[in-house]
This record gives sequence, C-alpha cells and structure tokens, in this order.
Amino acid sequence: MDAEDSGVDSETIEEQVAEWSSNSNECFTFHLEGLDETFKPAFTYPIFGEEESIFGYQGLAIDLRLRQFDLQPKLEITWDEKFPSSAGVEPTDIKVALEDFLPECAFSGPVVERDLPERPPGELTHSYTKDGGKYEVWVSDVNDGLAERILANVQALVPMFIEGGTIVDVAGDKTQ
Repeated sequence: MDAEDSGVDSETIEEQVAEWSSNSNECFTFHLEGLDETFKPAFTYPIFGEEESIFGYQGLAIDLRLRQFDLQPKLEITWDEKFPSSAGVEPTDIKVALEDFLPECAFSGPVVERDLPERPPGELTHSYTKDGGKYEVWVSDVNDGLAERILANVQALVPMFIEGGTIVDVAGDKTQ
C-alpha cells in the first residue's frame, strides 16, 4: 500500500518524516570530563547513513561523555518525544547503531572511578606550550594495559572526525 492508497499524500509523509528526524551531527555532542567545552562530530554517516539522519525522535540529544584521563566513554541518550511504532515503521535504534563504534563500557552503568595513575603510560617524548596551554606527547607500547584501554576508547572518534576513517583492531596490531 502506498501513500495514495492510504489517503495520505507524499507531501504530508515528507513533512512527518522531517518532523520526526534529527540531524545526527547536530544532536550528537562530546563532553570531555573536567572541561566546560563540548564538541560535535564532523561526520556521522558511518553510523547513521549518508543522510546523517536519525528517525523517530523529537528533541533528541546524544551525549558521549569521555573521562579525561583515559577517554572511557559513557553514552547518554535523551529525547522529548519518541515516534510510536506502527505499521512496521520504527524509530532508529540508536544504541544498536552505535554498538559497532563504542566499547561495551559506554552502554553500562555509571563510569567507575578507579585509582588512576598520575601520568599517562609510556615515555614523555616532547612537550610544548601554545596559546597558554601546555601540551605533552607520550609514546607507549600498546601492550601496556592502560595504553591499550586509551587506544580502544579513542577508536569511537576515528570515523567521526577522519573522513573515511575506520576502527583498528587493537588486539590484532601490537605496535607502538
């Protein structure tokens, strides 16, 4: 049955789709723990398709909070209204869409605070100051447990900020 058979014209359907669709780049926000600044992804098409659109929500907000030390993510999804499932039309399952891009810890309960080391893993190889900020470059073997965890956590950012970027199998490539 098409729109004409149901008595609903295609313009009305397009308006309803637009009303219940969100631009995935605009509703997705990263928060780095300890900083007031937030940032948005450059690309979400690897997750939500070429249209970078999420259907089924009004007032949608997808917040990915990153723990400052090791970038451990915590996903929070909120909305004002959710499209009622009917006639096989379902809202986008956002968690399912993100499962291939985020580590399991992003979907679990609150971020567990652990005794974190006072410095990053590895060796400090370079430091500099720019615009009043101090920056450091550390090099570590990914066989170090903390370095491996940081690398695994940062993987989510790759396809969202690097055009054509893909997630690397951390367990399969044990290089510096």
